[in-house]
Amino acid sequence: MEFHDSNKDGKLAKQELSGAPSLTGSVRHVDANGDGAVSLAELQSRFEAHDNMADLASFDVQITANRVPLAGAEVTFTAEPFMGEGKQPYAGTTGENGIGGLKGQVANVPGVPVGFYQVRIVHAASGVDVTRGCEVATDLPTANLMAFDTKLATVSAEASGR
Repeated sequence: MEFHDSNKDGKLAKQELSGAPSLTGSVRHVDANGDGAVSLAELQSRFEAHDNMADLASFDVQITANRVPLAGAEVTFTAEPFMGEGKQPYAGTTGENGIGGLKGQVANVPGVPVGFYQVRIVHAASGVDVTRGCEVATDLPTANLMAFDTKLATVSAEASGR
């Protein structure tokens, strides 16, 4: 809350959520009462849910531009500052089908810790350099595949049948 609650009312409204891309993308999973804002209690409840999940989630990322696969996109997941210090980034490059995996940049561990992430997508050949946000959690429909379209305003996240 201290990072983003600019009016100090104890909840993050839509405008305040824009400063935390990962929470913006996850509001439907965090906002238990459906009021469009995230309260401290709702955020704490989501962190408690994370504590009950496996520590790591393995998934692929799919990067598209106007729904066309973007081969060679560099993708980096960086933990939101409110997740605490000392979290390593996870990165990978997409293949011809626009799909790729992520590896830790410090310790090459399989999977990404559950939590909230800023996702930077860079594709130098097409001039793409965008930041999106997401929640990594094993109880989401995105548990196997997270899809990001660099040209659309919203992040599309779909479950994979793999």
